Amino acid sequence: MASSTTDGFNFLNNYIEQFIQHLSVNDPNRFGPPPASKSAIEALQKLPFSSFADSKTECCVCQELFKDYVIQEGDTKAEVLQMPCTHQFHQECLIPWLEKHNTCPSCRHELPTDDAEYEQRKQARIAANPGNRANPPIQQQTQHRPFVRQPNVSERGVGFESQ
Repeated sequence: MASSTTDGFNFLNNYIEQFIQHLSVNDPNRFGPPPASKSAIEALQKLPFSSFADSKTECCVCQELFKDYVIQEGDTKAEVLQMPCTHQFHQECLIPWLEKHNTCPSCRHELPTDDAEYEQRKQARIAANPGNRANPPIQQQTQHRPFVRQPNVSERGVGFESQ
């Protein structure tokens, strides 16, 4: 009798492993989102470092204050780039990121890509989950709700879930 239980367990275990492998191989996002389009990167707002002279604003990537950034003579990357979500970065910090990812390094706001298939999936994802859009309005991104734990009673017992 123990043998049939073991055989059943092995069958189920093998089935689950094959199913997980199938999902991971066929997942269109298995390599992550594509890079931001060159046109989206070029359209980012450029701000001069001089506008941060009295500011305590820092680059979210390297965490260096913009006012402390030393501009080398002939530096062509001496600008602060601002994402549509209003997060700001050194150009030399943000560009390499956007060449691999289409999201803000801070809040994951998505920029357009040149990948038509990805853009179709993104639009389908937004349409299927209107309350969980990829790029909520900016005021929604900056408003944070406090973490609240509420009791959750089910047939399994009492637990807590966030709101």
